[in-house]
Amino acid sequence: MEPRFLDSLTPEIRELVKRIEDYASKAILVQERPDKPKAGCLLNHHDAVICLPTLNPFPVEDVLHELLHIERNWPAKVPLLFTTNRQSESLVNVYAGYDNQLEHLVIVPQQIKYGFDATTRWNECQDKHWTGKFWEQSPHPADKRVNLLLSYLAVSILVTDADVKNKAESVLRFFGLLDEAQKFAAKIKRVIQDKPLVASAVKRFFPLADGDVQLILFDVKVGEERQIAIPKY
Repeated sequence: MEPRFLDSLTPEIRELVKRIEDYASKAILVQERPDKPKAGCLLNHHDAVICLPTLNPFPVEDVLHELLHIERNWPAKVPLLFTTNRQSESLVNVYAGYDNQLEHLVIVPQQIKYGFDATTRWNECQDKHWTGKFWEQSPHPADKRVNLLLSYLAVSILVTDADVKNKAESVLRFFGLLDEAQKFAAKIKRVIQDKPLVASAVKRFFPLADGDVQLILFDVKVGEERQIAIPKY
């Protein structure tokens, strides 16, 4: 990472950057992308690029969040959820969204040890998410079910505000999905640190006709991607 960006980070986050870059034997890039509405990361078995809508002011918490994504995928060797139909850009993006939601369940709590407690932020974010009736953007009943159950994971694991939890559960109850959502959340919680088992639970709860679930590991050490087997769970 360029010195001008490192200088904006805390010592603990700079050490995180060093660990990742030492492991990968390459620098993490940072790019200003005004076309992007929020921070994100372009990651593969060769490069990691943190994309930020603006560099001024430098969003330290957002950079930390993306670094934790990179740490999970590279040195920690946690695979990513993909569709088997990788020729479909829309499906690739959908599964990337699924994976991002699952990764947040682990990454967001990790931010605390770096001095960034995102609890209030997530309470507010999920309140807006459920108040905004996000499920109405999924006209197909199967897609609506998937999005409701996945969104409930964040409520179940990351949200501490009882009003937000009650709001989400009221919506799920209306759609007759509360019991299933709670069972899914409980199953994910039991194996949250084991991504292949998490993927197995996702595959079981969300059989999608347009593409199946697969796990891809970006092995930056050898510069290749590998498919990881999904066990039964």
